[in-house]
Parts: sequence; structure tokens; C-alpha cells
Amino acid sequence: MERVAELAGGAGSDLGPASLSVLRDGFGLRNREHRGERGVALVAGALWFTAVLALAAIAIEVARLTDTATEVQIAADAAAFAGAVALGRNQTPSDAQAAGKSVAAVNAADGRLIDPSGVQMDIGHYDPSPSANPHFSTTCTPGGTTDACNAARATVTVSGVQYVMASILNGQAGTAVTKTAVAAAECPGSGYPNLPMAVCLQALQNIPQDETCGTVSGPFVMNPNAANNACWSSLGSGSASADAFLSLFPPQCGGSNQVELFAQEALPLQNGVDTKVWKALQCCVACQGVHDFTLPVIDCGAAGSCNTSPPLQSFATIHITNPTDINTVGSGNTNCGSFSWGCSQTIPNDGSGTITASQICKSNVPGKPSTLGCTNQATTVVVLGQLP
Repeated sequence: MERVAELAGGAGSDLGPASLSVLRDGFGLRNREHRGERGVALVAGALWFTAVLALAAIAIEVARLTDTATEVQIAADAAAFAGAVALGRNQTPSDAQAAGKSVAAVNAADGRLIDPSGVQMDIGHYDPSPSANPHFSTTCTPGGTTDACNAARATVTVSGVQYVMASILNGQAGTAVTKTAVAAAECPGSGYPNLPMAVCLQALQNIPQDETCGTVSGPFVMNPNAANNACWSSLGSGSASADAFLSLFPPQCGGSNQVELFAQEALPLQNGVDTKVWKALQCCVACQGVHDFTLPVIDCGAAGSCNTSPPLQSFATIHITNPTDINTVGSGNTNCGSFSWGCSQTIPNDGSGTITASQICKSNVPGKPSTLGCTNQATTVVVLGQLP
């Protein structure tokens, strides 16, 4: 009984009412501490969530603004490119400006089309030399030689690009994004012909304005006793001998001398060549399968005859389909086995001294940009970028 009384908190028990009160107070303190810790955790979690949400919002906003900036840059690039192409086609500066604005307006940025009023087109002169500072200048002369209006600068501005976080943090609703690009129209100023002849500028007239290649209206006549529309040329190599001419052929056809020619420099013409040169051209097509030849272009009207040295205008590529499209000035057959690189084929000739090409193209051969002015007969080379 005494033991029961002790357990029950009787007179002999150590757990009196005061002890039970202390125990109750201890448990209450620990409960309050747990509730406090849970509150701190909730506050910390809320702050962490808010920070993560803010960082995510900022990342999305930066990504969106970067994407918009890229779209505006693309519009500026396209506008400058269009303006330079127009200048390369001999259009007026005002036409080039209109072309640039028109192209910019079909591009979109920030989910809407570019407003033409936000497009500024400046026409000027582009100097590619490393020492030029700046490379682009709005001072130019239409048709000039050293300061021609050969470049377009496009500045595109898109206003009202909306912010998300900035509008919440400081009330800034939007901003303007501006990008600039410069494009210059240049003609190849140098090239490497692989046939010792030149064709007349008039042969390019059948090429449509927006095309690179076209048909040839008739054969190239190179007979000294007829009206010529093409001439043989030593390409400035200094000798008019048959061996010198043959060295200017493609390597697979025995050629060993590659000559670089420059626009506007004098090109010596010859009124005729040894029959061996004609026959080598026939066999080059027949035995080596060479059909495309790069040639210098001259103005035959200014040259007068094939005994002068007119300025080189540009370059062209002709396509000769068959060896029989080449007829030497002498009659009789051509035996291609006479050349070390030849074959056993025999080609008949009619003695007309003509070359028939199935196609002629404005040549896009690589070369140094011309510094003496473009005739815009060759493919336009456009330099694009953000330039000082």
C-alpha cells in the first residue's frame, strides 16, 4: 500500500504538485522553442523563395532583352546589306536609303515589326585600309574614284521595349534598343586568269541585272581579219611567243605561270597567236575536261583594236562545252596526242577563228578590293559588320 501511495503521489512520494508544475512548465518551454524555430524556418524559406523568384525573373528579363538586341542587330545588318547592294548596282544614294529602310521594316523585334521611322540610313564611303580612322565616312562623291559612295550605315532603334523587374523595383517601364551596322559594296580588284585572252565588256550585257550568269549572243571572234569581240593577251607576262601563251593555261593543260591582274591597269592585247595555242585550248577541253575559264574583261569600244593596251575592267568566266566549239584560224585537224598532257582525240577545224561559249558569268574570283573605282561588272563583294 505504501508503494502504491508513493506512485500515486502520496505523502511518501518525491513527485509533489510543485514538481509536476515544473515538469509542465518545462514541456511548455520546449514547445514554444519548437514553434519559434518553425517560424524562423518559414521566414527563411519565404525569403529564399523570393530571392530565387527574383533571380529567375531577372534571368528571364536579361535573356529577353538580349534576344531583342539580337533581333535589332539582324535588322540593322539586313538594312545595311540592302543599301550596299543597291549602291553596287549603280542605284542612287536615295534609292539605297529606301532599300535599306524597306528591308529593315520586314524584320521583327520585341514581338513587332520594325518601325521605319526608327531606321536611319547613312550613305558614305568605306575605306578598308587598316590605317583608316574611321573606316566609314558620310563624306562621299557619287561616282567618285577615291571617295565613291560605296557604303551604307544602318542605325535601327526599337523603342518601348518593356521591362518586368525594373518596372516593379523602380517604376521604369521600358527602354530603347539601338544597333548599327555598316556594309560596303566593293568589286574584286584583282584576279588570276587561266587563259591568255580577254573578252569585251559588251559580252556581259546579256546577263540579267539581278543574275550572275547569262547566255552569249554569238561566238567570240578572234580572227585578225574579222570584227573582233575578244582578243588574245599575254596578260602582261612580257612575251607574245607561243610558249609564253601556253604557260598561262590551266596547270593540267601544261600551264606553269599564274599571273595576278589588277583592275584599271593596262592589259596588252595581241592581234593573233600561233595555231598551236588554239589547238592547245581544244585539247584542254577534250582531254583534261576543263570547261570553265576565267578571263579579263576590256572595253573593246575604247580599245579600238587588238593591238592596244586598254585598262582592265573586271573579270568573267566562260563555259566551253565541247572541243569542237573552238575553231582555229587554220584548217585541218588537231591531233591532241602532240601534247604531253594530251590524248588520242582528233578534232576537225573550219578555220573560222572563233570560240563559242555556252555561258558567261560575272566572275566571283577572290582578289584584293579595288582602290581605283569599280565598274560593277563583277560580283559585288559586301563587307558587313559594326565598324568605327
